[in-house]
Amino acid sequence: LNHDLTEKRRQEAIQEEREKELRFSIKESEEKSEDQKKQLAELLSEMESCFEVLEFDENTFLCDELSKEMEKEYSFDAVKLEVKKKKQQLEDGISCLRRYELIAQEYERQQVALEKMNQELKILELSQEQYEEQVRQVKSEWQEHFYQWLRSNQQLIVSETIEQKLV
Repeated sequence: LNHDLTEKRRQEAIQEEREKELRFSIKESEEKSEDQKKQLAELLSEMESCFEVLEFDENTFLCDELSKEMEKEYSFDAVKLEVKKKKQQLEDGISCLRRYELIAQEYERQQVALEKMNQELKILELSQEQYEEQVRQVKSEWQEHFYQWLRSNQQLIVSETIEQKLV
């Protein structure tokens, strides 16, 4: 019985350590997730500002140039370069979103694992309480039997101080 109680306490200590590690891992995942969100917001903001610049400045300039010299061939190199930059920024944003999604999935898995460990810990705590109650009952029964034996004993008479020490 005492060995079972010690084993349960050892299991609880292991469980608490695993739970602590999971909390740390979840915290790291949350921090990574927040970093990814910030990076994504920065990229989206930059992308939006680039589109505003392209939409207004380049569009106006492009329209003016094309309308002035319609018969000449226009070099779209500046526009192609701007589109290439925007495409790269979009790809970076998509990559960031994918990384965020992976981190969010890992966070979910860690949350599920933490919940499972919490349930296991509750079960172990309940089991420990039951074992402790059994120990109290066995001790109480033993004391009762001991007192009955002392009262019925005719050969060995134990003083009250010794009796208190024995119980």
